[in-house]
Amino acid sequence: MTRTSILGVPVDRVDAEEAVGKVRELISDRRFRLLVTIDALGMLKARKDPQYLAAIEESAMVLADGAGVVWAVEVLTGMRINRVSGVDFMLLLCRAAAEKRWKIFLLGAGKEVAEELAGKLESQFPGIQIVGAENGFFKNEEEVLGRIKNAGPDILFLAMGAPKQEKWAWQNREKIGQVLVMGVGGAFDVLSGRKKRAPLWMQRAGLEWLFRLIQEPCRIKRMIKLPAFVIKVLMEKYT
Repeated sequence: MTRTSILGVPVDRVDAEEAVGKVRELISDRRFRLLVTIDALGMLKARKDPQYLAAIEESAMVLADGAGVVWAVEVLTGMRINRVSGVDFMLLLCRAAAEKRWKIFLLGAGKEVAEELAGKLESQFPGIQIVGAENGFFKNEEEVLGRIKNAGPDILFLAMGAPKQEKWAWQNREKIGQVLVMGVGGAFDVLSGRKKRAPLWMQRAGLEWLFRLIQEPCRIKRMIKLPAFVIKVLMEKYT
């Protein structure tokens, strides 16, 4: 695993299989660890948010979850990097969790989504241990943190959206305890069946962003920032 920097934001050159192997090491280490997935918009946010950037810099692993990041790494470093989708990687970790008897805690998304997802994961991965499933709109943070720590999960999946999920995990790392935390954005909605995922051909073509935009036109406000990312990368390359 090789860590590089794109526009001042770290990202690791690692494929999905290597990343799963790294997670095995991290869980065996029995310490708080943060795993980040990042796309082009996430990089732009990190450049403007010191707390978010600090959490990324201190994380155990940063996965390139976006065609824009993959492109930027090749343009700026000449290295090829594999895209590792947060949704797909979450499923890979759930499969490994069922085999290794790792305990999983789901926190995030809207009302009942985490519970629905827990049921689907238990059906899909027999033997998986889901030790908690709660929505992300909690009122008493201390109670939630207490339940996480008491449940003793090996992996905590956070579906609060970036950068909130990474900043929340990092700020509460001492209260969360010895656990690997992964921010997964909207993965709960997709994997629970609440939202459809892009067809495979669009995923392979790096066009999942377009499918999400068609589903949620309100995302246009975020998507119009993508040309700014391209311009910043090209300026970094040629100036």
